[in-house]
Amino acid sequence: MRFKKSANPKSARIVVYATPEDKQLIDANAREAQLSVSEYLINVGLSRKIKSQIEQHVINEVRTTADLLRDFYFNGKPLNDIRVVEAFDHIVAILTTLIARKPRGAK
Repeated sequence: MRFKKSANPKSARIVVYATPEDKQLIDANAREAQLSVSEYLINVGLSRKIKSQIEQHVINEVRTTADLLRDFYFNGKPLNDIRVVEAFDHIVAILTTLIARKPRGAK
């Protein structure tokens, strides 16, 4: 049976030697960012900002909530409406989660 060539353009292999402690730290950082070790090392090596999938989800949630608040504001609806209060509570909960997840080494 013949295998089809992969459409994945990532075909170059890089071998990296590390101490067991460094490997554990890299594995933990990749896991925390919800990335594979390869994706994590490529992002770090190319000085790309590491944005985890959870962070992207949180950003989308905040955008959705902000859109709701903007709709209320521009349509003259009262800001004490229960949906607005819930939206603010939602944003506070998201930001609290992000602050609690502060990456290692961040100040």
